[in-house]
Amino acid sequence: MVNFFVSRTPRPAVLPTTWLDDADESVKLECPSMSYENRLYAFAACLAVGAACSLFSLFFAITLNTIAFGIMYSFGSICGIFSTMFLVGPARQCQLMFHKHRWIATIIYLVLIGLTLLIGFANLRKGPKAILIIFCVVLQFLAAIWYSLSYIPYARKVVSKALGPMFDCLF
Repeated sequence: MVNFFVSRTPRPAVLPTTWLDDADESVKLECPSMSYENRLYAFAACLAVGAACSLFSLFFAITLNTIAFGIMYSFGSICGIFSTMFLVGPARQCQLMFHKHRWIATIIYLVLIGLTLLIGFANLRKGPKAILIIFCVVLQFLAAIWYSLSYIPYARKVVSKALGPMFDCLF
C-alpha cells in the first residue's frame, strides 16, 4: 500500500471504455486505411461541403430558382448525414439512425430528401414543381430538426410540451 503513494514510476492513465471507443474500432474495421486524424479531416471536409451546399442554396432561394434551391439543400443534407459516418462508421451510423426511438424520424427525413430530389429532377411544369419543392424543403427542415432532437435526451418531450397538445401524437 505504501508503494502506491511513494512509487516513482508514473502509471499510465486508463480511460473508461465508451461507445466512442467501440465506434472507433468499428470504423477501423470498415475503413482500415484511414487514421483517426484522416477521419476527422474527412468529417470536416464532408461537413463543410454540406454546409456550403446548404448556404449556396440560399443564393438560389433569393434568385427564386426554387428547383436549384431544393436540389442544393438536399445535397447539403446528404453530405451532413455522410459526414458523421467518418466518425462512427457506416454500420454504427445506420444503427444509430434506425434506433427504436428515431427510426420513424429517420425514414421521414430520408424520404423527404429523396422526394425533394425526385421532384427537382422530374419533368414537371415549373410552377407546381416550385411549390412542391418548397413544401418538401420545409418538411425536410422540420424532419431534420425532429431527427436531431432524438439525440438529445428528453428534447422531443420538451419541444412537444412547449408547442402544445397538437404534437402529442408524435410520441
